[in-house]
Formats: sequence, C-alpha cells, structure tokens
Amino acid sequence: MEEYQHVGNSAGPARSIKTPDGPKCEQRVTESFSGNGVPGRSECSTFDGSHLRVTETSKVSKYHQQLLGGLPLHIDSGGPNLSMSDGHRMTPGTTPFSVVEKLREGCYGRHNTLNLLDPWTAEGEQAITRPFDYVMSLQGKNVRSQLLSAFNAWLQVDEKSYNIIDKVIGMLHNASLLIDDIQDGSDLRRGSPAAHRVFGTAQTINSANYAYFLAQKELLQLRNPLEAFQIFNDELLNLHRGQGMELFWRDTLTVPTVEHYLQMISNKTGGLFRLAVRLMQSVNPSDHDILPLTELLGLIFQVRDDYRNLCSDEMESTKGFCEDLTEGKFSLPVIHSIRSSTTGNNELLNILKLRTSDRNLKAYALDYMLSRTKSLDYTREVLIHLYQQARTALGHIQGKNVVMEAILDKLMLD
Repeated sequence: MEEYQHVGNSAGPARSIKTPDGPKCEQRVTESFSGNGVPGRSECSTFDGSHLRVTETSKVSKYHQQLLGGLPLHIDSGGPNLSMSDGHRMTPGTTPFSVVEKLREGCYGRHNTLNLLDPWTAEGEQAITRPFDYVMSLQGKNVRSQLLSAFNAWLQVDEKSYNIIDKVIGMLHNASLLIDDIQDGSDLRRGSPAAHRVFGTAQTINSANYAYFLAQKELLQLRNPLEAFQIFNDELLNLHRGQGMELFWRDTLTVPTVEHYLQMISNKTGGLFRLAVRLMQSVNPSDHDILPLTELLGLIFQVRDDYRNLCSDEMESTKGFCEDLTEGKFSLPVIHSIRSSTTGNNELLNILKLRTSDRNLKAYALDYMLSRTKSLDYTREVLIHLYQQARTALGHIQGKNVVMEAILDKLMLD
C-alpha cells in the first residue's frame, strides 16, 4: 500500500515523497533528508538555512533559495580539513556556501547574471588543446594552403581575410584528422602515433570538437560573418554526412556503388575545399566560376589516397601497410574488386570484416585486387579521367594560374 511521508526542514516547505514500502521506506527517506544513517558517521549536522542571507546585491532567486535550503552544506566540525582546488584549506565549521559567498562579490555583472566562466586561463587552454596541438605539430605537405593560394590568384581576397580563412581551414582539417583516426582505429598519423594513442580517446574527441568551435569563432572577423556562418554550417553538415555514410557502409558491410562512393567523398573530402572557396567568395564576390574545379580536386585527392594507401611505400611508412584493409574501409579499389568479381567469391569482403593487421593476409588481398579483378588499374584510370576533367575545368576559368597548374601536375600519379 502506497504511503506518503512529508519531509522538509526549516529553510523551506515540506515535500511529499511517495514511499511504497511503508514504515521501512519512511525511515530511509527521513534519514536521507536529516543526514543521519550515513555509514561510518554517528551523526551529521544539517544545513538549517538560518545563516543564509540573501542581500539585495546578490539577488538570489527564491528558486535558488529553495534549492540551497535542501542541501546538507554544513561540514561537521569533527571532520578533517578539506583541500580546496586553489590550494587553500577548508577549516572545520566552514561551509562550501560561505566560500561561494566570498566568490560572489566578483561573480555578478551589472546585469545581475552569474558569471562563473571567467577567467579562462592559458593553462586550461593548453590542457584541453594538447591533442590538437600535437597533430598540428606533425608536419604534412601543406597542400591545402597551397590550394588556397592558388584559388586566391583568381579571387583576390584581402590579406587579413585570407589569413583568417586559411587558419579556419587548417583548424578544421587537423581537427577532422583527430576524429578520423579515432573512427578508423588508426595507430599512426604522418609517421607518428595517432593523437588518441597518446592522449586517450575521450580527450582527443573533446579537443577536436573544441577546435571546430574555435574555427567558427574566427569567422566573426570576416566582412560578412552571418553569411560565413551559414557557409560554415552547410559544409560541416556535408562533411559529417559523408563521414557518416562511410562509417555506415563499413560497420554494416554494405558495399556501395561507385557512384554513391564518389558522392560520399564529394561531401567528406570536397567539403573543406568548397568551404574555403565559398568563404573567399563571400568576402570578395567574383565572376570566376571555380566550384566545378573545386569539386574535381576533392575527388582527385581522395581517390589518389585510396590508390596510394595500397601501393605507395611512402604511405606505408606514415600510415602502415594497406591500412585501409585493416580499417575495413570500402575504398574505390575495394568496391570495384568486390563488385566486379564474376565468381561470387567473397574473400575480399571476409578479409575486410576481419579488420586484420596480418601482413600476409593483406598482401593476399592486395594481390587479389591487382591480378584477379584489376582494381588498381581501374582506380588509376578513374584518376586519369578526373585529372583530364580538372584540366578542362581549369581551361574554362579566365586567367592563367601557374600555381594551380603546378598542383595538378603534382597530383598525377608517377
């Protein structure tokens, strides 16, 4: 039979607590609110609200008075001194609330809003950005900054805005690497241990997410921050859609079509390229239609990485041997190999499912794609076709751009 026990203290009205087990539960509820019945404690003083003074300057609401009134804030005088986070000691008989009262003097601004977030310290910033700073220190080839410079040969963005956009793209790129390595289970990044292997998964995720918002904050300095925010949001949604589909295919062993795969990498890899160009165009609108070339560059970068992950000695030294196979990733060569098999053999799919690090097994899978299904040849042909399309798109843009031409030449496979 359900009963109700009225509990409370002198600081506020009694509250009705439903106690389905009658007297036995009544006792537990009463003990909980009185502070008694705590293991290892003969008695526990309770906060009676009598010393709580609400001054006109603090303007603590009635809601907060009631909230504080039910808390056992008094520290028993027989207990030990407690260390405070700032190095001070809490002496017997003091209360956490009295410490808060001392802090309150500088916590309320002129609008009576509680400000407990300031000051944020350089030490705190350094602590939470360590994984991000670590991946930034692992020098890459900086191709994205070179691309930005090539785009600016057409768009002519002022130096201040250009530097802001360059910084934003660099931050997003490196933050995405932190997340990619976690989601892929990678051990290496640019030949060094991946950040989450050094700092742990949780801290690395937080650091990457924090960097996203730091990058977004930089947009406030641009000429049209509202438009910049919209562009930023659009392309980060695209990036996460692409990444999400890649993870879905991998984790459900769903083999995508080549068309769906190219659409995915247009979202995932092409997103940052489009973001850079669209931000630059928002600062200085131009008649140059460079988005078609931008789309093609995103495709070239990812398909080239797919090929090199399986065939490049340099990629092996920085990421590991055929790391895409260990990650179970449906790269373009893998998709082609599985879909072009005429025997219905699922050997490659089974190897992907294993997420193996066994070099011999991965070498077998590589040989299967090379000799049986000719999937590396197919991937190379796709790259050549994309490269030719990019050259055509480049020719349609007014004004010679030697920097972009040099970048395209570097992207061609040897």
